[in-house]
Amino acid sequence: MSREELSALLDSMREALEALTSGRPVDKAEGEADSFMAGVYRLGLELHSNAALRASPEYRKFLEDSSRVLPYAMIYLEYFVDRLLTRLYHGSILNWKAICEKRSGVEFFFELYRDTPFAGFLENFELGELDPALRRQAVFEGYVPPEEIPPSIPESHWWWRPTQEDLAPAQ
Repeated sequence: MSREELSALLDSMREALEALTSGRPVDKAEGEADSFMAGVYRLGLELHSNAALRASPEYRKFLEDSSRVLPYAMIYLEYFVDRLLTRLYHGSILNWKAICEKRSGVEFFFELYRDTPFAGFLENFELGELDPALRRQAVFEGYVPPEEIPPSIPESHWWWRPTQEDLAPAQ
């Protein structure tokens, strides 16, 4: 990712966050929450393929600034997770790859902000049902062709390549 592309991505994420903190009703801000989390997904992929980006002053400033306003956007981000969970429980118009992208976005979100002032708020996110619902649905839909899995997706994002072990109910 070039410096210009990084700048454009971070700018789009700032704009989405600004919209999320403007006080709009939750159900009227789905697009902004989706846009922010799509940016988190793209940024997470980039950081996993180019660790040097973590030292970028622009990235560091974005992380610092966004971690201060994210508490005001919590309800929208929780709603993003709730909508993903609803899609898993009630069928989805999304394909499995899109579901994987959204789940990876959530995982990257936790990864990006775990060492920031926002970290204390992360434990308030309710993800308890998300992975069990993914496991149940993966039995039916859980396949992304290997050539469509981004190379920088971490192995820990099991939903991209679920094994029989991943699909077993948690004990």
